[in-house]
Amino acid sequence: MSSKIRLDDLSTEALDEMDNDFFKSPEPERQKKGGRRNRKRQMIEDYMEERSLKRRITESYELF
Repeated sequence: MSSKIRLDDLSTEALDEMDNDFFKSPEPERQKKGGRRNRKRQMIEDYMEERSLKRRITESYELF
């Protein structure tokens, strides 16, 4: 939820601060997104490894 601010009521220093805050924030968000991708990739790799191990175990029992 956001609030509206009339730009006419703000000083130029306040606008400069808002601009600085706005342009500084996107970089950390990108890092978070990358972390999310890494976690998802790790989950997929773990799942594939688990599948491979299940297949090996099943095949080893079929040999006996």
